[in-house]
Amino acid sequence: MVCVFGLNAPEENEEDFVKRLNKAAREEGAGKPETDSRSDRWIIGANSRDTGSVHSDIWQGTAADIASCNLVGIYPVMGWWSKRTWLGRWHRKARYSLIVSLQTPVENIDIYTPVAIQLGIPVEVKV
Repeated sequence: MVCVFGLNAPEENEEDFVKRLNKAAREEGAGKPETDSRSDRWIIGANSRDTGSVHSDIWQGTAADIASCNLVGIYPVMGWWSKRTWLGRWHRKARYSLIVSLQTPVENIDIYTPVAIQLGIPVEVKV
């Protein structure tokens, strides 16, 4: 199974974000919400990054812009296995990793510790 990712647009609420990514979350007959994915924020873009087994992209913007996008969606899409039903791969669980790297031109700001604390990751203190 292949998984892809999406990021909510600024001011896009969770309900509309889920409906944009997940057809099953929409009411019968309803189309995608009018919210914009803002794919122009990405260098590679969803049309190119979502091919193959490893999906990656680069988002450039300010810290305030990325902070307003507080939801990441990881969801399965059809892959090679969908056309080879005799292999029985359709019922398998999908394993995935989400790796996020942050870069800033200012090097004296600790961005790791606040995130680690929020995630409950122990922060090592050098003595």
